Amino acid sequence: MSKKLLWISLMAPYDRVGHAGGKVENYYLKYVHANSDYDVTLLTLCKDYELTNLDLDKYGIENKIYVRIWRGVYGYIRRSIAWLSKLNICNRYAGLTPCDVSHGIKTLLQELSQEDYVPDCIVLQWTEILFMLPDIQKYYPEIPVIAVEEDVTYLGQLRRKNNSTNWLKRKFSEVKYEKVKSLELNYLSQVNLVVLNNQKDYNLVVNDGLQANIYVWTVYFQSYIDKMPQRTGKNIVFYGAMFREENWKSAEWFILHVMPLIEDREVKFVIIGSNPNKKLYQYENERIQIKGFVEDISSELANAMCMVAPLVLGAGIKVKILEALSCGIPVLTNAIGIEGIPAVDKESYFHCEKPEEYVEVITQLVNDEIDLQVLATNAKSLIRENFNYEKDAMEFVDLLNQM
Repeated sequence: MSKKLLWISLMAPYDRVGHAGGKVENYYLKYVHANSDYDVTLLTLCKDYELTNLDLDKYGIENKIYVRIWRGVYGYIRRSIAWLSKLNICNRYAGLTPCDVSHGIKTLLQELSQEDYVPDCIVLQWTEILFMLPDIQKYYPEIPVIAVEEDVTYLGQLRRKNNSTNWLKRKFSEVKYEKVKSLELNYLSQVNLVVLNNQKDYNLVVNDGLQANIYVWTVYFQSYIDKMPQRTGKNIVFYGAMFREENWKSAEWFILHVMPLIEDREVKFVIIGSNPNKKLYQYENERIQIKGFVEDISSELANAMCMVAPLVLGAGIKVKILEALSCGIPVLTNAIGIEGIPAVDKESYFHCEKPEEYVEVITQLVNDEIDLQVLATNAKSLIRENFNYEKDAMEFVDLLNQM
């Protein structure tokens, strides 16, 4: 007899999802559904413009989806209310879980409970959903719970605090960081299994006192191991979900601090990714291009001179870095970008923090002073030897069977 797995997530997965967390969820959720003894039921949310992308029914995955209205006047009002709820750091979610998310998940849980559904195991994906653990346990108090952390959220909150220049914002971020950290570690200690995306996050939570059963898996990423770089010009690529603050602000930093220092006028900065923040368009010119979503990112990467990721915010392992390394193109990034990836500076990537360091490497690339073949070989070997999500998916199914 099949067992029942209730998977509750922040964002609906689909095969063409553009953000890293969605790619991880999409892969592991569908792998478990196809390769385990569990019948999966997914409770999740999606934005109204994503509805046509959903493919859960095609895979035979039972699902209940709460639609977050994002377009039109009504959508603007809903977005504003949700944003304001994140300022209420004194609520039960420390201002992390927006009010429409908590309302949506509670609505779906109530619908499911009325159907007399009782799972054998529950997976909670994203910290915003983990913070709803007490709400979920009202319906299923004795069911084993697995928490999948896309990243350790309080680390991102800490960086947001440190990156704040305004005194009031910095103080607010400091208080929110402390509250999120306390709640996150508390709820992680209560679940039966914690799943993390990299060893660095494991070391972080253990050093911060977490005592829990922890499994570290490999994030899903599109591997381009079999594709070789074919540089066709002097394009510098920035790649990511460009509606996310950590991405568009990082691209803006590169535009303001690095591009003016690059003397070669043929060097172009190409920003790729879905729904670019409108603020970026003010910088668009003959040297700065904003492409938005592209169907085949592998061609963009393979033809680029390099990829840069001067990340100013964020936490956890970066899928875009893994994808670029697997392609074998030069990757220039900082401590935030390379965290969780055991890469060696100047062997498989280039570590850059200051604008001048980016300019130095880019100048060497323009002048063909770097052995790109050796760099590509090292980067691809790094990916092959350290990131095997297929093996980890099988191990995760084994862990599920032991719950």
